[in-house]
Amino acid sequence: MRDLRGDIAAVNKRVDGLAAQIGDLRERMAKLEGSLDGFMAGWRGRDKDAA
Repeated sequence: MRDLRGDIAAVNKRVDGLAAQIGDLRERMAKLEGSLDGFMAGWRGRDKDAA
């Protein structure tokens, strides 16, 4: 018979790992969003200068 507590601990460990990875991805997406916002602001500024 399998140890239910061990199985639950293993699942909790995996969920904690996933939560950490999701946090890392959120940070990376926020940095990407900031970079794109800066790029687009520069692009829009360049369009205004050309007009």
